[in-house]
Amino acid sequence: VKVTLLGCVVMRPDFRYVEDGETIWHEFKGFATDSWRLQRKLWSQVGPGEYRVTYHKKPMDIIRPAPSSELIAYVLRHLLRDVEGG
Repeated sequence: VKVTLLGCVVMRPDFRYVEDGETIWHEFKGFATDSWRLQRKLWSQVGPGEYRVTYHKKPMDIIRPAPSSELIAYVLRHLLRDVEGG
């Protein structure tokens, strides 16, 4: 399964399935890399639907994309941080 976020970030969750009429993407993680952590944050803002992550030694994490007003605030915060050197 391949999902492109913002037209340039490619994620490859392990599975995609339909549950109660909703598409769910599911990932099994042994450990989290820095790259994956950034992708996860991005998914929480612009992902196409629910993203479930099952970790090796932690409870499952369910990420649902934020409403668009939260996306705008998130992007602006990060752009300003980059401009200000933070």
